[in-house]
Amino acid sequence: MEQSPPPPETDSSKTVGDKRKRPDDEADLKVTHEKYESMPSKLNRPSLISSNERLHDPPKKKKTSKNKKPNPEVIAIRRSIQQCCAKNDLHTALNVFDEAIRDNIKIEAQSFYNLLSLCDGLESRSIHIGTPRAQSPRSNDSTVEGGTTPTSSSPRQPQTLYTQNIELEGTRIEMKIEERRKAAMNIKKRMDALGLPLNETAYTALVKLYCKAGDTEMAERTIDDAERCPQCKPKLRLYSALLICYCESPRNDMLNAVKIWHKMSTLHLRSDESSSSNDASLLPTEIILPTEREYCALIRCATATKDDKVFERCLSEVAEDILVPSLETTHAILQWFRSSNIGTEEKYKDNSTKSVLDQVPLAKSDAQSMGPLRRTSCMEWIISNHCSINTSTGEILSGCLAGRKLKAVSLSEKAWASMMDMNESIVLKGEIFQKTMETNGNSCKKNSSQYAGGGKGKKRVLSSTLIQKRKETWEKFKSFLNREIGKPEINNFHGDHSGYDVVIDGANVGYYKQNYANAPKHVDYDQIDSMVQHFSNRKKKILLVLHERHFDQRLMPNWARPLKEKWTKSGILYCSPTGSNDDWFWMHAALWSGRGAMVVSNDEMRDHHFQWMAYRSFLRWKERHQVRFSFGDWVEEKFDSKIWKRRQVLLTYPEVFSRRVQRLSNDAIVIPLPKQGDLNRFLDGSHYADEKNPKEETYVCIALVHTKDDTHT
Repeated sequence: MEQSPPPPETDSSKTVGDKRKRPDDEADLKVTHEKYESMPSKLNRPSLISSNERLHDPPKKKKTSKNKKPNPEVIAIRRSIQQCCAKNDLHTALNVFDEAIRDNIKIEAQSFYNLLSLCDGLESRSIHIGTPRAQSPRSNDSTVEGGTTPTSSSPRQPQTLYTQNIELEGTRIEMKIEERRKAAMNIKKRMDALGLPLNETAYTALVKLYCKAGDTEMAERTIDDAERCPQCKPKLRLYSALLICYCESPRNDMLNAVKIWHKMSTLHLRSDESSSSNDASLLPTEIILPTEREYCALIRCATATKDDKVFERCLSEVAEDILVPSLETTHAILQWFRSSNIGTEEKYKDNSTKSVLDQVPLAKSDAQSMGPLRRTSCMEWIISNHCSINTSTGEILSGCLAGRKLKAVSLSEKAWASMMDMNESIVLKGEIFQKTMETNGNSCKKNSSQYAGGGKGKKRVLSSTLIQKRKETWEKFKSFLNREIGKPEINNFHGDHSGYDVVIDGANVGYYKQNYANAPKHVDYDQIDSMVQHFSNRKKKILLVLHERHFDQRLMPNWARPLKEKWTKSGILYCSPTGSNDDWFWMHAALWSGRGAMVVSNDEMRDHHFQWMAYRSFLRWKERHQVRFSFGDWVEEKFDSKIWKRRQVLLTYPEVFSRRVQRLSNDAIVIPLPKQGDLNRFLDGSHYADEKNPKEETYVCIALVHTKDDTHT
């Protein structure tokens, strides 16, 4: 048989994928392209054509490369400004800024923001400066090993401030406030010319800088600009500096301070009005509330201006928001009561003396009022420091209020119902909705939070199928509660309690101290049963909430199955279904059961969605209704002629009184003082009571009594 001739040799210069030589004429390019397009689909994988050949393909839509190399001069500017921020060196940063403008080097938006923050000063805070890519040793001008200097195809850059590492320890040049202010205005002017918007951090830096310079008018204008800027979502810090500036000004400008307070509390309403008029710059947002720092400044200013209405409002808000005030706040409060000429009834007979709240009314507060705090000329306030109490009964043992008892401050019926509504809204919609008033007076519901669960991440978008499944699950749970304990007991302040006495967070109890080497993946069912037995033996009505995954056949050991059967038979177990959070269920069951119910859990609940609800209500509810636990040794106890073997259960119940600022009567106010170990009792979490504070729980007691002169008469 005749052998077939060998295949013709392929010109290596035209081989597909050969990157050594690029084709020179258009015909070759066309052939190459047609060969590639005619390949079977199963061979369509990353391009077989060289990168050089692709440059001569028929024109296609140009794609921006994600790996595009940034301009090294831009990176150098960024790094230099970052180094200046780390050293709080505005003078050098401005020189870098001026050189970049002179050399026509692009300045990134973040570098502009960093410069504005640096103008304000970074002594007590830091900013995000990013993580630039490390430079290769070859890009440096230093001599490499062996004494040779690396070569580069690019021309050597001149040594400027932004192409050198800035080492300025001990050589920083301080700049005065007015110089910083002018620099900030120049930077903002440059940004305006480039069309770069300011973000919330930049606006806040400008406001703080203007306040330090005493230019409150420019600070007000900047806040107005920030509220209209789409890229800026106002936060408390945007307003805080100006509010405190007004309070601490030589003339104690209470009126303008309250105006800023009013602006903060009505931002969400003004946002609704703006968005309804085709202006999307202001979106509905949460009400911005002052913190302890702002309240402290307002209290001092109210004392200086003798404005009792502002003082009463601030004291009421402090009592509601701050479980244990700092010593600084307590001293500010006491200064009001120590001022003999403040708050007398005679003052109010003169119609010329009015509160600024008569001119700038604030929105109605849900905090329980601590007022009125007026007194007659024959009365005076007396103060007793470090008064001890009986922690078992709440009785004050010393001081001007000895014999009085502290109260247990509970939630109002409205606040209780609001917590139930918010919990249900999160379950069914994955969002929190609040009622807001539209300009026409009708109420509507607005989503007030972008989070549905603590700080762990933004809420996920729920599909219609998942929402429907949740609704069915939730209705089933509510039917269960209605069948077992009846209707919700929101308004049952007194009388018989038909709801659950104890709601047990089963997962929290089951995982207690289970984080050790080679620990089982399942919960400790014995621990849970010990807790159940503890309350069953005391004739308590119990609900045990556990997710159904804890009873999966692949996870649950055989020895624990009788425990589940026992809990189910006794009617105390509710299994939360897959796709749900068991926290929703035990929380709702406790709220449904009313004021007589307790939740057994060590969970601090800081990461839960509850902190994004009405945090005031939640903190107060948690203080009055959370029972903490631990376990001791295995013990045998006799109940109903039976011997029970279980772990010893150690419980810490809420105190019989509320440890918070409270008014015992018209003539008595108490303020708790920090004690050793106090942690997480402070709203901002920034205060920790160390060894300098007493171990015992003590209070400042304030009483209104008749003066000696009046007693003698």
